[in-house]
Formats: sequence, C-alpha cells, structure tokens
Amino acid sequence: MKLTALRHLADLTGPFLTVSIDATRSDENAAHEIEVRWQDERERLAGAGASEAALAAAQQALLAPTGRPGPAGRIVVVAGEDLAFDAVLPEPPPRDESGYGPAPHLLPVVRALSVHLPHLVVNVDHTGADLELVDAWGESVLRTEVVGSRNVLADYESGPTSTRHVQSLTQDSWDQNAREIAAEVGKVVRRHRPAVVLVLADAPTSAKVVEELDTESRQLAVRIASGGRGKGGDQAERAEAIRAAVDEERRRRRAAVLERYNTAEGRQGEAVTSLPDVVDALRRAQVEHVLLHDNPTSTFTLWVGELPLQIGVDADDVTAVGAQSATEVRADTALVWAALGGDAEVVLLEEDERPLRDGVGATLRYADASTPHDLAPSMPGHGGE
Repeated sequence: MKLTALRHLADLTGPFLTVSIDATRSDENAAHEIEVRWQDERERLAGAGASEAALAAAQQALLAPTGRPGPAGRIVVVAGEDLAFDAVLPEPPPRDESGYGPAPHLLPVVRALSVHLPHLVVNVDHTGADLELVDAWGESVLRTEVVGSRNVLADYESGPTSTRHVQSLTQDSWDQNAREIAAEVGKVVRRHRPAVVLVLADAPTSAKVVEELDTESRQLAVRIASGGRGKGGDQAERAEAIRAAVDEERRRRRAAVLERYNTAEGRQGEAVTSLPDVVDALRRAQVEHVLLHDNPTSTFTLWVGELPLQIGVDADDVTAVGAQSATEVRADTALVWAALGGDAEVVLLEEDERPLRDGVGATLRYADASTPHDLAPSMPGHGGE
C-alpha cells in the first residue's frame, strides 16, 4: 500500500504529536466518552513534553464530529504546533494510542488504507455514463455524468427510416458516445490515479468502452456484468459486485508482493529478511515494499533521528548518518516512517499468514555493492514480534 496520502508529512519538521482513537458515535453519550478518553491521552502527551498549543490543535480536530453514523476511528498528527493530518478511519483502531516525538505513529493509517483501494466506477449505457470515484478511505469523492453527444432517436426522426440506416445510425451514435465516455474516464484516471476502473454494463457495451480507453486506463479496467445505467435491478447486488471486484484486485496486488518476496527471499539484491538488513536498506532508500507483522501491542523498539531515513537498531546507527540526536521509538513507528521517507509501500501481515524473520522483510528496488547479504543474525524482540 502506497502512502501517498501521508507523503507531505515526510517534508515537515517535528516533534510530532500523534493520536488515534475510537471515534464511534453510536449513542448520545459517545461524544462525552470520546472526550474522557482524549483527556487520558492528553495527560500522557503533556507528560511527554507536548506543548499546550499542540495539544489544543489535536483536541479541536479529535472532538469534531466524524460525519459517520457507524463505527469509526480518527487519527490526528500535529507537527510542531500545527495540525498536519486529520483523517476519519473506516474502522476504530484496536486501541487508543498516542505519542510525541521525532516520528509520528502512522500504523493506524496504514492499517485503514490496507482495507480499501481507490477505484473508479463507470456505470454505462448507450447514451452516456455515470462516474463515481471512491478514495482509499472508502468515501465517494467525485461524481460526474457523461452525456453522449449523439442521440440516435433524433437522427432517426430527421432521416430515412430503413432498418439498415437506423442500425447504422445506432452504431455510429454508440461508437461516438463510447469514445466520449472513454475520454472522460482517462481524464479522471490521470488526475486521481485510482487503482482499478470498474466498467458496469452488459458484455458488448462494457467491451466497447474498454476498447476505447487509453492504455493506462485499459490496464486498470475490470468489466462487471450488469444491466447498465438506468436499468434498475438489484442495487445491493451491484454494490456487492463492486466490493468483490475491489477486494479481488486488492488480494491480487497483495499476492503479487508476497510472491515476489517469497521468490526473492535469500537472494542478494532482491530482498532482505532480517531487521538489521531491512533497516539498513531503508536508510539507503533501496526498499520497494516493507512487509511487516501487524502487532499493535508490540513494545519492541528502534532508534530514529530528525529525518525519516535516519533509522537504526541502536543510537549509534542514527548519529552515524548525521542525526543530531537519537530517540528510541516503537519499531513499527520507525519502519513506517522510514518507508514514507523512502517512498516505499507497506504491506501488513498477520503473524500466522506469513512468518517473517524478526517480524519484518523487504523487497528492494535496486542493489549495489553496499547492499546487505542478509547474513545478519536474527534479533528476537524486534520488528513487532
């Protein structure tokens, strides 16, 4: 999962105040309960050195309504004394967490984003299409309609009435409208970069739209059989088909990363499999994917400096790469922060899904003479085990 939504944080200067809480508002007492739990976190953060201004910025965001009627989480990041990130999560975090230090704790965001893929739904008929863009949080962020410029009925009324001519008009009209639909899809794809484009229509109609798409959009396209736009039908069934298609694409991408890691494991220059070597590769911005066991209760640690790529298994590692000071933080905090700084993707795994040495592994985007041979000893108690 690419951390695009968080990328701007890597350019900010800490210290960072991070809070993730259960923000569910299921009854009339929920707002009060959230405020009480925030006060507990606030005391801990104040004790860690957070300023009143930083705490006030976090509080204002955390206590604001989420706009979600059901279960929800919320994560807030304050950089210095300014609100830098505020997101409502589709599900509550496993537990309320807060931290104050040189690296924000972004694992709750990674966990939330791992559940969804940004996708574009294209609901088509021969007269046009309805487009809906759904973001990585599962929220609809764009709706637009494509109205085809060719109307076969108008052409029919003003022209000859032979069956062959009507068929020709119909085909010409649909060809033009399909091109216009495809052009609008291409614009949305280039601007918003969805992970998958779902084309809903009967088989011939969806095939024609996909045929007209530009190369980039066509590579993302998945056809879903439906009655198309304005045909009525079972909306719940259609929504389930969309969910299943997005889940399948998410599983496919995840399986591809795991397959690459499994194939490359132990090969110098393709993957590293121990915590020291993953940390070393992250420092060099060589990592393409970080595979990490998702263990929210982990108490294991790494060391970080002032910048995301200043990471080490001990303080000396961090000061050796130019950090003014080194701070001990949660291992998953440091690994996700470094992944963000190095533009690496993060893939969260359950411990019984794929055993990982030290709870972490990585695939590499390149190797050089300094790339670890992955012969470092295992480090029990690190990496989220």
